[in-house]
Amino acid sequence: MGFAGMVPGLFVIGAALSSYRVPQRLPEQSGRLIALLAVFVVLSVACYGLLQAGGPAFGGLVLVLALPMSFAYMTGLLLLLRTPLGRPLAAALAPFGRMALTNYLMQTVLFVLAGHALGLADSSAWGTALALTAVILVCQMLLSAWWLRTFRYGPLEWVWRCATWGRRVPFRRSAPPASAGGEPLGLRRQ
Repeated sequence: MGFAGMVPGLFVIGAALSSYRVPQRLPEQSGRLIALLAVFVVLSVACYGLLQAGGPAFGGLVLVLALPMSFAYMTGLLLLLRTPLGRPLAAALAPFGRMALTNYLMQTVLFVLAGHALGLADSSAWGTALALTAVILVCQMLLSAWWLRTFRYGPLEWVWRCATWGRRVPFRRSAPPASAGGEPLGLRRQ
């Protein structure tokens, strides 16, 4: 079936969770987050172990493995955001998230090109792949913060807005009036 076949189901799950306001309530429940993190880590390790032991016969587990790993990442991040590191981490991640579509596609291109140059295709050099991922993420976080100081949206987010709204939306941030020293009252920068 492939990952693309799972996407509609994931959207339905996300919509159901959203309609029950799970994302809004879950961050307040540390005990449940810790339990969920433990369950997702165990499932991830189990799937990974089966994948390694079974070889090509268990190749489809790669798709299954992606789900508990993703949920482990999300619950771990929610827990991390509740620590003293939460505020600076949220500040660093906010611009990155506001350019999610642009960053996702850029990551894909950068990882494929750099991975090919580093010989990562069909290899098990997980350390190199992880280091490459970390470098790309840090660079994108810095680039996103820099970009959003000048522009309202990431380039692909802007194209998406224009297409879905059916009109050209402002892209560049307008400079605040020189004499006012800031934005007019009642207006918020986006």
